[in-house]
Amino acid sequence: MIQNKSKKKFYNKLLVVLLTTFLVALCIIMPISYAKYITSTSSAGHATISSFIVDSHYNEEHTVDLSDFKPGDSRSYIYEIYNYSDTKTCEVKMSYSIELTSFNILPLTLTIEPVNDLEQYADKNSSNPLLYENGIFVPSVKEMHSYKITISWDEALNDVKYVDEIDAVKIIVIAQQVLA
Repeated sequence: MIQNKSKKKFYNKLLVVLLTTFLVALCIIMPISYAKYITSTSSAGHATISSFIVDSHYNEEHTVDLSDFKPGDSRSYIYEIYNYSDTKTCEVKMSYSIELTSFNILPLTLTIEPVNDLEQYADKNSSNPLLYENGIFVPSVKEMHSYKITISWDEALNDVKYVDEIDAVKIIVIAQQVLA
């Protein structure tokens, strides 16, 4: 019986040693047997971002003064939009729209219309004289588009409630890159 127990202990120890040896061998052999693909490259390239530039102004003073505006008055301003600034030019195709708004305190009539060759871009279907759409700048070409903004007050609309009132005109330009 003692001999049987010692054989059993021997086999148990042998089994533990064999399993340990097998696991150690497996840990050593497995990483070697995996297929690996490693490559390295170098490049002299670098990423660049296209410039998106839009600038505008509407007269030398950059103001539309309506403080002394009265019934029967009408003023026109030339409003210009550029796709360049100093030495940089917009490098992407860009579309824009221009919208005129006021606070409607005074009964003003506002209109915007393109000057010169911009008529080709005008939205002929637009019934809104306060909105100009479809302005286009081509990429990498310095351009200036001019618009005539007219603000007028009908002489017949001279109610006493407008005395000492003042209004403001806001010009909103929305420009975006055209992907096509």
